[in-house]
Formats: sequence, structure tokens, C-alpha cells
Amino acid sequence: MTSVPAAVSVVMPARNAARTIGLQLQALARQTYRGELEVVVVDNDSDDDTAPIARSWQAELPGLVVVPATTGHSVSHARNAGIAAARNELVLVCDADDVVDPQWVEQLARVLVATDLAAGRTVDWDGGALPADAPELFGTGGFGFLPSFGGCNFGVHRRVWEALGGFDESLRSGEDVDFAWRAQLAGFQLAPAPHAVVFYRVDTAPRAVLRKWMHDASYQPALYARFRQHGMERQRIGRVLARYVTLVLTSYRYFSDDDASRTAWCRELGRRVGRLRGSIRTRTRYL
Repeated sequence: MTSVPAAVSVVMPARNAARTIGLQLQALARQTYRGELEVVVVDNDSDDDTAPIARSWQAELPGLVVVPATTGHSVSHARNAGIAAARNELVLVCDADDVVDPQWVEQLARVLVATDLAAGRTVDWDGGALPADAPELFGTGGFGFLPSFGGCNFGVHRRVWEALGGFDESLRSGEDVDFAWRAQLAGFQLAPAPHAVVFYRVDTAPRAVLRKWMHDASYQPALYARFRQHGMERQRIGRVLARYVTLVLTSYRYFSDDDASRTAWCRELGRRVGRLRGSIRTRTRYL
């Protein structure tokens, strides 16, 4: 079995996370990992009490530091600032509004020590009691191309981050997928960390689901424009049209009492509308 490294850094981007960051820091303070743990909270120009709340955990997390990231309001900018400030070669990344499993650091670091990048698992969580559902690996993110990971749960060697020039700060979404794909195309290895679990906070309100997927999908045509030369494919127009027809025929699901059915419908509508917007913006058809 691969040994656990003696020291790791955790980077946590945070912007106006005063309401949620305490739960995540509490989870990090209760890890099974017994090595040297540095926690880098990156305050991305918050105008609430994110930074003071983070510092209040320094007694339980002696390796905690708060660093500023004020020249750009984006998770990519904050993530880059945090990794640049981290002291250790092995860097694990999570978000300030989620909750990591007690074994998260140990399990993700154990995989990362033997590879270039590691992808953990996520479980959707509505902010209430933590679920016990079987988690799913982020995988290919629905693109059918190379494996990728979610920015809320991955590990990377600083040397890999440096070689790739960091995360692309021009992307407001999909920057994690872009980074994972660039890494693999550059010859770095991405390995799954199936026991490194993050409970991923999601807003299940229909309009929130619709907005999130419209935003995220609007950057997918940009990914296609970048990676089509490497083999990324798009759906055939016939299948795309069939999806739109299905959305119209099943629009009654928006008013359904079945939360799962309503959420799935809003997610698919958001994806299609977002991709349409992104295709217009980038002048690249990816519907």
C-alpha cells in the first residue's frame, strides 16, 4: 500500500463564505491524517467576515494561513494564488462551501504521492444532514473525452501546476476540466482517488439548478474550440434536436412533485440553453 506523505497543503478558495467556511474548517480539523497539514484559505476579496472566521480556526488548525487574492474575482485566480503560496509539493484543493470526509486528506494524499494529479469523489448535498449515498467519480463530466475532475476535490503536484502555467483565469467555468485535459495532453497522469469524498453543496431549487447549468454550460463551447483538434467531439445535430424536442414534450416535469424529475429537467434545459449562448459568444457550434 502506498505510504501517506509527511506533509501536504490544502488550498481553499473563498469569497464571501462566512456562512459556510466554518463547517469545512471543522471537517479539516477532524481529519485522520497525522502528518504536517498546511491549510491555505484564499480570501478572494470578500466583503464579509470570511477572513476573520478562517483565522479563528488557527488554534485547531495550527498550519492555517489566510492569503489575499484581490486582482481578479474568480475561483481560478484564487486557486492559483493559493497554490503559489502553498509550502508543500503535494497540494489538495477543496471549496469553502462543501464538507470533506474525515479521511479526505489521507486518502487523496495517498493516491497523489504516486501520480501527478488525483481526482476524488463527490456526493451532492443540500446543506442538511450529510447523505450516505454511494458517491460518483467526476469522470469525464459528460463530454466523452478525457477524464477530468471537479475543482472542489482534487490533488496536484506543484511542479505540474507550474508546468501548465496554472488554471486559466479567462474561464469563469470549466477551468478545472481545461486544467485536467491540458495536464493529460502534456503527458501527466491523472488517477482516481475513490475513497477521497467531498460532500458537494448544491441548491436544489429549480431556478437555481437552471441558472447554474446555464452558466456552466455556456463555457463548454470554449472547451470544444480548444480541444477539438485533440479529439473532443460534439453531438450530432440530429441528437441535439431530439434533446430539444424531448425538453418541450416533457416540460410538464418543471411542475412535477417529483424533485428528482424536476431537477433533471432543469439541468438539461440549462445545459442546452447555456451551450447555445456559449456557441453564439465563441462562434463555435457546440450544442
